[in-house]
Amino acid sequence: MIFPSRWLPESRQASAATLIFSAKEAFYKCQYPLVRQTLVFHAARVEVLGRGSLRGDFRIHATRSIAFAARVQLPVQGQYLFHEQFVTAGIAVTAAVVQ
Repeated sequence: MIFPSRWLPESRQASAATLIFSAKEAFYKCQYPLVRQTLVFHAARVEVLGRGSLRGDFRIHATRSIAFAARVQLPVQGQYLFHEQFVTAGIAVTAAVVQ
């Protein structure tokens, strides 16, 4: 699990916060078209796998009951990539999983 960015060295706080935000935004954009549920920032928790890498995987865990969990088994996994001054995060679910 990723710790709050304030627990990290100052040099890594901004990138950790950006990764958390980007992962949650990817999750929101993945789930909203399927269930049309608006989520608040704290409705999900990010678990970064291989923390400290320029690219890697993350998992999104719901912190409360959400409609998406009725259609897809949580946690869902995504990927991230730090490049130049940016971070890109994405999540995909297959049509076979989404019923």
